[in-house]
Amino acid sequence: MSKTGINRDETEVFLSEISRHGLIGKACRVAGVTRAWYRTQMLNAEFAEAFADAEEDATDRLEYQARAEAMDGSEKLLTYLLDQKRYKKTNDGSLAGIQPVVTVTIGG
Repeated sequence: MSKTGINRDETEVFLSEISRHGLIGKACRVAGVTRAWYRTQMLNAEFAEAFADAEEDATDRLEYQARAEAMDGSEKLLTYLLDQKRYKKTNDGSLAGIQPVVTVTIGG
């Protein structure tokens, strides 16, 4: 047990599972914790940062898999990935660069 009363092993297992697949319910089951435990942990800045990193790992895995499938012949998936990264097709079928979206907040 750590000084906060949290079993470090539960935390490590939970974050490892989030990193692998990004599914909170499954990570809770594997780590032997509840969603209430997860919500409580998210109040801790260190845990929240580690969770965000683990989610990024899971997203990287999804992106890698999607790219592999797109390169193996999924034209629809390939088009989607290109749209997200760089290109948008115009109504005439030509490619146009994506314009950045800028949001300005005045008076904070």
